[in-house]
Amino acid sequence: MESLQQLRKICARSQRYHKSSWYAKKIRHISIYFTWLLLHTSISANQTTILQIILAIIGALCFILNRFLLGVVLLQISYILDCVDGEIARYRKQSSLNGIFLDMIGHFSINPFIWLCFAVGIYFQLRNPLILVLGFVCLWFSLPIASLTIDHVVLKLLRSRRNKRQLIKEFSLQEKSAPDLQTNSRDKLKPLKFLRSKIGVLIRHPHFIILMTGAVIVDGVISCLSSKYFGVGVKLIVLTVGSVYYTINYFVSIYWAVREKRLRRELTDFATMKLDNDG
Repeated sequence: MESLQQLRKICARSQRYHKSSWYAKKIRHISIYFTWLLLHTSISANQTTILQIILAIIGALCFILNRFLLGVVLLQISYILDCVDGEIARYRKQSSLNGIFLDMIGHFSINPFIWLCFAVGIYFQLRNPLILVLGFVCLWFSLPIASLTIDHVVLKLLRSRRNKRQLIKEFSLQEKSAPDLQTNSRDKLKPLKFLRSKIGVLIRHPHFIILMTGAVIVDGVISCLSSKYFGVGVKLIVLTVGSVYYTINYFVSIYWAVREKRLRRELTDFATMKLDNDG
């Protein structure tokens, strides 16, 4: 077995690693130790992914049981394992389509579930129905519906049209979007885009785990100092900010997909690439 320094270099040989968020890069300084331990066992990368999903689910359910501190600890461990599975796959050369599928299942389903459980846990402390509304807003709007829909439509069209040249001609894929249309759409959404980018730095995965962890710690400290404090103030702020961000992101993504012809561009890229490969 290589040393930790050598192992870190091997596992970091990925373009995606260098484009990771700052939190992911920090976590990888810790995850490499978990990777080193698991490499001494027969646990595969896919099994690590499954374990990561299970821990995330248990951590989210802890919120409902008013065990917020245990919940955020399990979420932090889960995210470490989210980095470990990729490092194991790169070291053992176990990268597979099944692994990518499991990883995406975890991201697309677990994150909304965490927000919902976070809201339910706060609701059981305050008994305010509006908190459940915020939770369902985070649940629904945090789903990457616009991107998944575009991917589904592109795949469906590529499967249904055997002749790619006919596909390009049928939808006029070689026509460019009007420059004034793109400019106007960007100008109209500029304030929302700015707000989304600023809030998104804190709310996007995996940064929301840090926010939840910080909120739980701060609320816990204040609760110890004041017997009248319910211990949900900062957590409620995090939940509210999350609902605002995901709502803005949801409608802005759909608007951009329609107005800026994102689907047309994606379909053109895939159809042209397939056409080049066929030729």
